[in-house]
Amino acid sequence: KKIPQLFIATGNSAFYDAKNHPWTIGNSVTTMTEGMLIGKQVAQSWPGTKVAILYQNDDLGKEYLAGVKQGIGDKATIASAVSYEISDATVDSQIATLQSSGATVFVSLSTPKATSQAIRRAYDTDWKPKIIIPSIVAQIQGTLAPAGLDKSVGVMTPTFIKDSNDPRWADDQATKDFAAWMKQYDTEVTDTALAIAGYDSADTMAAILKECGNDLTRENIMKHAASLTAYHPPMMLPGISITTTATDYRVIHQMQFQAFNGKNWDLVGNVVSDSQ
Repeated sequence: KKIPQLFIATGNSAFYDAKNHPWTIGNSVTTMTEGMLIGKQVAQSWPGTKVAILYQNDDLGKEYLAGVKQGIGDKATIASAVSYEISDATVDSQIATLQSSGATVFVSLSTPKATSQAIRRAYDTDWKPKIIIPSIVAQIQGTLAPAGLDKSVGVMTPTFIKDSNDPRWADDQATKDFAAWMKQYDTEVTDTALAIAGYDSADTMAAILKECGNDLTRENIMKHAASLTAYHPPMMLPGISITTTATDYRVIHQMQFQAFNGKNWDLVGNVVSDSQ
């Protein structure tokens, strides 16, 4: 019906398809783009290494896998890629197969339960690869705590937003503003990462409406939503911004990696871009 549907909370590429779904834009990094950036990080940080990959046997896992393969290219070797079903009780057998590949980097393209199990099983079997997990499962309490915080030390994940609980942002004005907003409106919300996503989406929506001026037609709103240039919402990491065009609705093109220190995430390295 040609109604703008802006900032859907998903990474599924179908929601960023300017050609086939021109009235819909998501608010996150696409699964394909994130997978590619994970692959690029592996290729740049550990060139020539052997990589083991666990992926969920559905569209989510397969899209992540395709992105990782694209990002790695010929810079590293995928020694083993094993799938699991979301209904599987454990991923113990998959971890055994991946461990036997001799890989020193393990990319777990999985949802929370399987991710927790994979981290814990790798540790318990004395397999010590560099572990990378996707941003959608990078919750300390929801994913790392069940695996064991001590067993999760060193796990890496990409991100594009500030962690409001990270002491590094204690004096950051945008983070202070967000904390004040949370206190005023959402005192019972516990998943601040999702709250930040909504907060930044609302900020971007407001910026689009301001650009529209008095012409608030559906067409003009969509025109401005599809022509954002390096727009930086308040809780987005420095060096990362939103850019859209009439032919490319992907809002996020850059991410930065972070490593778990046993209590919090520490940002590491530089921003990785899909254009580099």
